[in-house]
Amino acid sequence: MLLIRRRFSRAFQAGLLGALLGMVLISTEAVFALSLGGLEFEGPLAHLLDMEKVAAFMVGSLCFVVGFLFAWSPRKIAAIVGGLTAFWMLHIYGSYVWFSGSWPLRLGVDGIGILLGFSLFCWFQRSLANPRQAWRCMGGLWLLCHGFVAFFVSDASSVMDAGHLPHNTPGARKPNVVIVLIDTLRADHLGVYGYERPTSPNLDAVAAQGVIFENAWAQAPWTRPSVASLMTGLFPSSHNTTTVWKSIPKSLPMVSTMMKSRGYHTAAFSANMQVSPVFGFGRGFDLFWTVEPMNLRRHLSLGRTFIEIRKRMNIGRLAAEFARFGKEETSQSGEEDKVAHNVLMGTDAASVTDEVEDWMDKMTEDVPYFLYVHYVDPHDPYEPPVDELNKKNYDIKALHEVIQIPISPEPYPNFQAPKPSADALQGLLDLYDAEILFTDKQMGRLISGLESRGLLTQDDYLIVTADHGEEFYDHGQWGHGNSLFQELLHVPLLIRGPGIGPRRVVMPAQLTDVFPTLASLLGAPLPDGVVQGMDLSDLLHGGVDHPNRTVFAERPDPDWFLYAARKNDGKLIWQRGNASEVWLEYELGQDPGEQINLAGKSGSSAGGVDLENLLREFPELAAKLSRGSSGNVEMDAATLAQLRALGYIE
Repeated sequence: MLLIRRRFSRAFQAGLLGALLGMVLISTEAVFALSLGGLEFEGPLAHLLDMEKVAAFMVGSLCFVVGFLFAWSPRKIAAIVGGLTAFWMLHIYGSYVWFSGSWPLRLGVDGIGILLGFSLFCWFQRSLANPRQAWRCMGGLWLLCHGFVAFFVSDASSVMDAGHLPHNTPGARKPNVVIVLIDTLRADHLGVYGYERPTSPNLDAVAAQGVIFENAWAQAPWTRPSVASLMTGLFPSSHNTTTVWKSIPKSLPMVSTMMKSRGYHTAAFSANMQVSPVFGFGRGFDLFWTVEPMNLRRHLSLGRTFIEIRKRMNIGRLAAEFARFGKEETSQSGEEDKVAHNVLMGTDAASVTDEVEDWMDKMTEDVPYFLYVHYVDPHDPYEPPVDELNKKNYDIKALHEVIQIPISPEPYPNFQAPKPSADALQGLLDLYDAEILFTDKQMGRLISGLESRGLLTQDDYLIVTADHGEEFYDHGQWGHGNSLFQELLHVPLLIRGPGIGPRRVVMPAQLTDVFPTLASLLGAPLPDGVVQGMDLSDLLHGGVDHPNRTVFAERPDPDWFLYAARKNDGKLIWQRGNASEVWLEYELGQDPGEQINLAGKSGSSAGGVDLENLLREFPELAAKLSRGSSGNVEMDAATLAQLRALGYIE
């Protein structure tokens, strides 16, 4: 009986110490996630406490069972706990510092952690006079971690409370600003830019009320660096958000931070995780909606483990089916259109617009606001929730099998995918156009919702644009991110607002122009340092159109750096590899499809020599104008899954 009581006593001590161990392991991981992960979380302390309860129960129960079975002494239990803590801290530290490194490096770090943990275990065994010392050390570490996490606490639930919203002063109404960005939208597939199919009636209506920039360029051929250029007014090489692991440097001013400093309520709704607080886009926003909320619970190892178990066991799918059973098939505000994409559930334009309408219902006319809405539907996979454009029923899966997009292929002409049949190509284009029409319809619902509530008037600014286009075998490739041809760089740019009359502007514009233009329209000083965009406000109010402006785009890449410049109708692309380079020169006025390479040909009128000199100077100049270093971020499982579904990572 005495032996049983002793076992229970030791097991109880082991369980308590194990519970504290579980809490310490979770809290130390939270500290590294917040300090080294480059991530921003909502309410981290509350989520940490939730996960600590689970960890305390799991580890405490395990230690209780082990303590009872083996009847280890309190000193030995404390030594084991200390060793495990040391190993875990080094393992987690290594995962954040070298998370994208090779597996031998990670294995080496874990090996050092095992040695350190074992050494600490042996030292505790010899030197620990009283197990209470372990309690004090662990408790002190836990309190220290919580003190650190407390600095990151934010109460997102109070953002929309009336007392927290700014208000216009009587007689001094600030103009509201709305930016609608449609991902993967080619300008040449819109009616306002001459497309023959009726893909964009609502967008065309916006264009008829404002200025149409006929030759607007994106600064990069994929989402994150391109939108970062829009938000910062800098080229990708200057804001350094150039790889799938990079985030916007915290030192950079952004459109959102400028609007916030001007007394605006700021809100963003993004269907693409490329543009999310994970990668630094949340700065300056009071509210930032994404389909996968960024919280600490989902990011920590224990939370990711539970998510993976649920996914593998399909827990929740049956519950979702029961939840849908018996519901009406149609409802108001476009619910009949809200059929989510198979891969990217909840990111369709109808769902995003529903979220924005919920936000609208909490707003009043006297609250000045900046709203950013990012639709992603035209992005592959091309699966229009509702196809109101095509009469033919396509085999979507079979058509997508035609697309072969290797990760980081060599640029044209070094790599060309297998040529598709004419029917397959047309089928993919039809689906893409249907996605555009569906998004256009939801954008129209968004604008109508704002206008009907008095939140968007003739005294407010509306900007519609895109981050890049899409290749449909125009130059032997698919998708985006791998070239700088017009099908990727030529994007819509439409601006309407007070004092802005209908007009078409020929002068090339670029996404970096949005920041300085808004600053000028709102009377805001530009931030200290260089903004590489141009203030377009004079053009918006009838200024002289200068078609000879030079614009730039780039795709920094470790294997192939791509640079492009345009002046008048002349365009030059420089593809610089590790051991070779390729020059592509086009006269867009005569060859808008860029099929005749004039590089090296005598008598070229594309201005290749001048543009070549500019392009050769561009990398060094952009580096000199760099405004901050961009850190790597470690993404949670949900973010990785969505980026994988969109084709950005393997």
